[in-house]
Amino acid sequence: MGLPWKRTSITAATGGACPPFSPLDISGLKLWLDASAITGLNNNDSVTTWADISGNGNDVTQSTGSKKPTYQTNQINGLPAVVFDGVDDQLENSMSMAAGAKTLVVIGKLSGGAINYPRAFSGKPDTTFLMGCASTGKNLCLIMGNGSGSWNSVAANTPTTSWNAVWLIAGLRTDGTTLTPRANATTLNTTNGSNPTALTGVVVGAAPTGAGVQWWTGPIHAVLAYDRDIGSGAMGSIFSYYRTRTAIY
Repeated sequence: MGLPWKRTSITAATGGACPPFSPLDISGLKLWLDASAITGLNNNDSVTTWADISGNGNDVTQSTGSKKPTYQTNQINGLPAVVFDGVDDQLENSMSMAAGAKTLVVIGKLSGGAINYPRAFSGKPDTTFLMGCASTGKNLCLIMGNGSGSWNSVAANTPTTSWNAVWLIAGLRTDGTTLTPRANATTLNTTNGSNPTALTGVVVGAAPTGAGVQWWTGPIHAVLAYDRDIGSGAMGSIFSYYRTRTAIY
């Protein structure tokens, strides 16, 4: 399947050929984690650093051995994933994102665990911007908050769209007025929403340190975060890119 596309110099081709699409082609990409781009690790090795391939250097890291997730091969159509134990694994950084419209895409699967509201991705401070699942039925839950412990808005799914034991490409866009969630081929019901406040960092696999024990159990293949609402067309391009690579749907 190869590594995710990265920018290279392009020489004009005959016959109208076009370079392949990359999420880098969409402006505003702040963070791009993709397990296929991880190098130097063998199956079941601990992950100290998951490198950001957006070009912004926003790597997520973990220095405590017991809190490191593992790199595991052949998790999704022959592709690898970073697997979180649902106990204390998490990776984080101090990436800043200004208040305003944002877009988030996560490719992952919840594989078990009894923790309420397990989170695949969280913004710092807590409740600023996150993706995880509701405790009942482990349904998809895409949430934006005001950064002070209260939810601004919640965009949840129908019962048939669940993280539980199912791989999802899940996305959330906000333009400051409306939250638009999507899971695989389905754009879910929109809901009112306001822009999230500024982020001072992100956590993958858990709530921010000290904000609770909402640990993720299972594999995450990729995370992408943009500092703007990229629109439905660009979101569709990202979903098509990962659908082709992963054969999720």
